[in-house]
Amino acid sequence: MWYARKRFTEKLQGGMERDKLGILTNVFYKQREDFAKQQKEQEERFTFSEEVEEIPDIAYIQDGKKEHRLNVYRARKRMQGKLPVIVNVHGGGMVIGTKEFNRYYCAELVKLGILVFSVEYPLIPDCMIYDQFEAVSRAMDKVQTLLETYQGDAEKIYAVADSGGACLLTYVAAMQKCGALAEAARVLSTTLPLRALGLISGMFY
Repeated sequence: MWYARKRFTEKLQGGMERDKLGILTNVFYKQREDFAKQQKEQEERFTFSEEVEEIPDIAYIQDGKKEHRLNVYRARKRMQGKLPVIVNVHGGGMVIGTKEFNRYYCAELVKLGILVFSVEYPLIPDCMIYDQFEAVSRAMDKVQTLLETYQGDAEKIYAVADSGGACLLTYVAAMQKCGALAEAARVLSTTLPLRALGLISGMFY
């Protein structure tokens, strides 16, 4: 399914080039450059908590791409019993953003006794929104396989997201309940049992 979606995306991107939409693409890439500078400035301003362990770049699709990886955040001091889980999907209007940009937010959640997974996904215009649905769904599946390793409670799984990530998360969760929606998007819905969503400034237009 992922390969078929990739071929479909390549076809559409080729059409964009033929339609001379390169100007818009360049705008998106310039936004990414500006965002990278902002992220670097953030790293210089803040100090990551020593109480929190960051386990970076766990692949959820085995293709070697950074955009198909996730980070785990947990307390360095191990706690007894299972931990409630939050999956974080970063924002950025679907065209910018990284899982690392929310690392300080994830660290604060960890201090509240939560196990956190932060997801990266491919960005437009390098993909279509359907590829993003697929990526987030596969990341959720990976989280499900990691719960026992990191003391996650399978009965207390939640997800949070902002901006474009909130839009993606809403659709991914909806696909769990609506097979017709998943089929229309050509996405295999995740089986990760999400109990609730926390959405901030979602792109719902």
